[in-house]
Amino acid sequence: VGACSLPIVSLFTDLGVSYDNHLNFKSHISRIVKKAAGRAKCILKCFVSRDKLLLTRAFCTFVRPLLEFSSVIWCPDCINEIKKIETVQRTFTKSMGNLRLSTYSERLVILNLDSLQCRRLKADLVMCYKILNGLLDIDSSCFFKRQLYASTRGNSLKLAKIHVASERDKNFFTNRVINIWNALPDFLVSSSSVSSFRRNIALTDLSKHLLF
Repeated sequence: VGACSLPIVSLFTDLGVSYDNHLNFKSHISRIVKKAAGRAKCILKCFVSRDKLLLTRAFCTFVRPLLEFSSVIWCPDCINEIKKIETVQRTFTKSMGNLRLSTYSERLVILNLDSLQCRRLKADLVMCYKILNGLLDIDSSCFFKRQLYASTRGNSLKLAKIHVASERDKNFFTNRVINIWNALPDFLVSSSSVSSFRRNIALTDLSKHLLF
């Protein structure tokens, strides 16, 4: 009640995700990378052992969740930001045992890890599967439209593409996931459950959909 001026702010945080008034998530990415890098350094400092299995478990338990929380919302499309996030895992894995001389790709294979970029892509596809199969309390028609015409390529549950006006809109979850979903084999999108879909997606090569 009464006259009062509302403050003008340029940065917001909602449910743990930060963004500015242009719906840009750069500040969020910088924040989580700084926090995750600090926690990764703390693990390496606290553990005398350089056992690969032990350190990998510690990283996956205490560091990786910081870099993946709500990634469906803020997933970056800029190469620099993708590399910035990946640097946390790249640097950490280089400190394990005798892996310093191995390339990052080789280290991931040895440690049985996906790149963080690949994990975000899989998170997108799992979310898409849940929405399309009515496993979330939301109306799937508000997010996706089924492709009406038949096609011999891809799968039988293809999604229709929509026109986007900007690069920002192009990277929005419901737009960026369509091409990848449509390229998945039919047995995968027709998985009988989320757990089955996760198992199948883990066996699928998604490298051609990664930006680097």
